[in-house]
Amino acid sequence: MNLLFWQIGIVLLFEMIDIFLLLCFFNFVSDSRLPRRQIVILSAIICVCKAIISIISVNFLHLDITFIFLIFFFLSLPMILDHYSGLSIKLFFGIFSMVVVNIFLRFMTFFICPLFNIDTKEVNNNYLSLYFFDYLSIIVSFYFVKLFSYDFNSWKVNLDSKVGKLLLNTINISMIIYFVIIQLLTMVQFSNINIDTSNPRKIIVLFYLFLFFSLLAIIDRNVKNNLYQEILSQKEKQLIDLSNYSRQIEKII
Repeated sequence: MNLLFWQIGIVLLFEMIDIFLLLCFFNFVSDSRLPRRQIVILSAIICVCKAIISIISVNFLHLDITFIFLIFFFLSLPMILDHYSGLSIKLFFGIFSMVVVNIFLRFMTFFICPLFNIDTKEVNNNYLSLYFFDYLSIIVSFYFVKLFSYDFNSWKVNLDSKVGKLLLNTINISMIIYFVIIQLLTMVQFSNINIDTSNPRKIIVLFYLFLFFSLLAIIDRNVKNNLYQEILSQKEKQLIDLSNYSRQIEKII
């Protein structure tokens, strides 16, 4: 009995660390500036909620109810914390943290693990290795955003063009479709149909790895171009104002 309690305690601790890292990544991307203490408290609350849901939930078509709960939680965070941005950018910040981490996690388990003779099923069946790769995927996601210098905070202000908004809505829809497809294929994989969906999931991960990050790069370039044009416009206006001021001084003299 004591051993069982220790195992449950360790799993809850690993789960809390996982959620804490995910919230830190969300905080970094969305520039929400949540205090570290609030992140710890939120991590504990989510961890307890997930534990309760996993206990009372019915195994309906092998649907991951706790994962769906986590998605809705992260979707609600920008709605609560950000009172000024539009709905599209709030949806983006709510889904992005979950999607990019999930894509990197699946990419590592599908393509990196076999290079080291690590079976994907062994990773999924061992909670230590599963949490290890989960932590690693969050860290990789964090450095990925830093490496490409994505300034998501500027998207809130400078994503005004029709093309930019269209691309943002496209990436939001694509992220939702990704979650739906992955969940459906996972349900089929673990159902009684006995159909192996690992290859389709690998194709989807590779496809979305290319599509998702290509769209990110296009949107970021669009925002930076808008910002550059705005800076040029302001400098041009300053030069015109300075020229007008000089003419007024000349008339006075």
